[in-house]
Amino acid sequence: MHLNEMATPSTSAALAATQVARRYCSSALYAHCVRCYLWGVAYAERQGMDFDRELYYVAAMLHDIGLTRAFDAYEMPFEEAGGQVAWVFGAAAGWPDTRSNRVAQVIGKHMWPSVDPDDDVEGHLLEVATGIDITGCGSTSSRSTSRPRSSRRGRGWTSPTSSPGGSASRVNANRPAAQPTSPAPVSRPACAPIRLRDTGDGPPLARRLPAGRLGLR
Repeated sequence: MHLNEMATPSTSAALAATQVARRYCSSALYAHCVRCYLWGVAYAERQGMDFDRELYYVAAMLHDIGLTRAFDAYEMPFEEAGGQVAWVFGAAAGWPDTRSNRVAQVIGKHMWPSVDPDDDVEGHLLEVATGIDITGCGSTSSRSTSRPRSSRRGRGWTSPTSSPGGSASRVNANRPAAQPTSPAPVSRPACAPIRLRDTGDGPPLARRLPAGRLGLR
């Protein structure tokens, strides 16, 4: 599967999510969000999974918005803060509360060690995709298979144009610990997304696959 074979949503909510991500995320963080969408789609196609493409796209583009300066909420983990921002985004997009709740749930689960696809397919896709992009590893779920292979031969992914910008933000070292939920989220290497956000450095996979050059086969 190549990048040009992947359809991206053209709904008003999807276009607005791209605009928000480009405005508030650094270029490295924005590229990470784009790749997470693409990894998730490739994985879903490989597994034969049906999913809500618009919902997954919005979740992928906004899943790390809680790491940005404008939305850094020191009283809660960044994934929960990002989910709350996405809920407001959904409401502004005219989504019903149930759909806004869903995008917040998907984002909140992306730091879980695993998400059961039978319970939440979009949450599973984002959990797998972020794992692939940050660590180079997929889900530990028994339903997972080898991750999509990468190729630099694919054509570049083009997003709707909007005002680029955004700035790196810091993480408050004194942020209170998250209250456990069921199942309790187990943090994956937090330093990796923070390093992407602040410096643009990242694991070899992330450095090798900038958004404009990513291809899948």
